[in-house]
Amino acid sequence: MSSFEHRLITEADIDPVLDLYRAAILPTWLASGRDHDFGRIEANMRTRLGDPDYPMGVALLGAQRVGYLAWERHPDHTSHHTVAHLRMILVHPDQQGTGLGQAMMERFETAARAAGCTKVLFDVVVGSPARRFYEQQGYHHWSDYLEKVL
Repeated sequence: MSSFEHRLITEADIDPVLDLYRAAILPTWLASGRDHDFGRIEANMRTRLGDPDYPMGVALLGAQRVGYLAWERHPDHTSHHTVAHLRMILVHPDQQGTGLGQAMMERFETAARAAGCTKVLFDVVVGSPARRFYEQQGYHHWSDYLEKVL
């Protein structure tokens, strides 16, 4: 894997990260019929920018944003765990398979442990090729979210 820089996002990262969303995950979302309201995603990023309970990071190779990760810390209402809820991880298609995603997950897990988290939870779009990646990182499938738009 090439060397990359990882840092918290800034206002200047928001538009390039939205482009990363379009390149890295939009095809999977479209194939599964999942909503992709980029206005809502952008508003959430702008609202949560700098929120210590909602860290958002970007991975850079030179000036190019090649990865993005956002997570949220909260108590699990069903157990004694403090959860690191992985909201999104994106790796640019040109960088998939290079080890960047694994390095981002390792940094995320380290940051989550340092924040007092004892469990990681997240959902994966049904049929996503990323499911195999997460299983290789030691994650276990235990549930599927069901949704209905009202």
